Amino acid sequence: MPKSKEEHWEVKKRYRKTALGKQSVQRAYQKYTYGLIPKKRLRMYIDQNGCCAICKEAVSYSEILTDHNHTTGKIRGLLCRRCNSMLGGLDDSSFLQAAVIYLGENDGQ
Repeated sequence: MPKSKEEHWEVKKRYRKTALGKQSVQRAYQKYTYGLIPKKRLRMYIDQNGCCAICKEAVSYSEILTDHNHTTGKIRGLLCRRCNSMLGGLDDSSFLQAAVIYLGENDGQ
């Protein structure tokens, strides 16, 4: 048992670096940030068949990320890191629609 505040915080820091500690921190973050409890997140993961909601690639439960609307805070789904990063730069759907049109009209010739 830690004897001082400093020892207490050192024990917590070491714990957070363990696999179990990282899971604990992630669960707390999901609940605090999105109001998402582990059972609900697991249900979403199962409903998506363990795949990214966009590219449909299989992603491990520990690696899949929670996508949410930055304006409303509502959860949209679970994404792989690549798809989540891609969406991170998009402020609204009109930009994405313009990008789709651009790619369709410009085939690189």
